[in-house]
Amino acid sequence: MKILIPLTAMAVTVAGCGALGPVDTDSDGLSDSYEAEIGTDPELADSDGDGHADRDEIYDFTDPTDEDSRPYEGGWARHAFPDDLADNEGHEVGDVMDNFRLVDQFGEEVELHRFYGNVVLVESAAEW
Repeated sequence: MKILIPLTAMAVTVAGCGALGPVDTDSDGLSDSYEAEIGTDPELADSDGDGHADRDEIYDFTDPTDEDSRPYEGGWARHAFPDDLADNEGHEVGDVMDNFRLVDQFGEEVELHRFYGNVVLVESAAEW
């Protein structure tokens, strides 16, 4: 025996069961339940008001709850720096270079460790 369900009734049933996916009230690409876990506002696409959507900050390894932490606009990919590597900072062969901050050619402050996984050329000059 086959049971035929009108398409409109099935759509209402599926929507009522939540089968269409997780709820994203602010349409920032992060589910409300995930935003509750990480402490962002599920009703604001930009929880910290820095002009960058929460989702963009998560994918750029920045803090969507801190207005001073925002995606890098210089155009180079940044990655999360593994916590266990920070213990190996030093100046010996095999050590990880000490982290430092500088202003780049775009006027943005950048940290060396944020470019983990990329080849980085640091040019330095002095005038005596």
